[in-house]
Amino acid sequence: MLNPHYSSIDDFLANQYARLLLAEISVILIPTLFSEAWSRFIYLGLQTLVIILIIQILRARRVRFYAYLTVVMVTLLFEILQLLSNSVEQTAGLFIDLMTGIVHITFMVMVIVVILKKIFSQQAITQDSVLGGVSVYLLLGFGWFFGYQMLYKLDSHSFNLSNIANIQRELAYFSFVTLTTVGYGDVTPQSSEAMAL
Repeated sequence: MLNPHYSSIDDFLANQYARLLLAEISVILIPTLFSEAWSRFIYLGLQTLVIILIIQILRARRVRFYAYLTVVMVTLLFEILQLLSNSVEQTAGLFIDLMTGIVHITFMVMVIVVILKKIFSQQAITQDSVLGGVSVYLLLGFGWFFGYQMLYKLDSHSFNLSNIANIQRELAYFSFVTLTTVGYGDVTPQSSEAMAL
């Protein structure tokens, strides 16, 4: 039986998926409160927190753990390189951006598969499994965001964006508005590749 009430905030935070869900929501909301320069660093810090929580959830055997850890380290390395790529030659910057997106999407797929396996292996629906499902839903949004970001880097005319100054926020917004099927129409795909995604 699903019990929707927690006796305390500590009980809520003891749930591994509750912590992940809280961190994912923080990644979505907190960077929007700061300027573009600060929001990139805050986003990286929150993203690192999400990755640490994901590693705790994965709790894999030694070989898989090292594989996950390698992907995580490569992800963070490319994220840092992407932050520094403003001063890098345009071709190298594009390569770094695309590799960052590929590594992010690979990591998201790995995590989503592992979490879904854990959820579906449970015999009963629990608070943990419901929060895990919501976390997977948000991870899908982040995955699409990385895909849209890669597409935008390849062709900046792929999307009709209302705020060119803050492309990251616009693409994240588009990802979650599309995922929730709201589709306000203020950000629209323009290329056939963007429409396919």
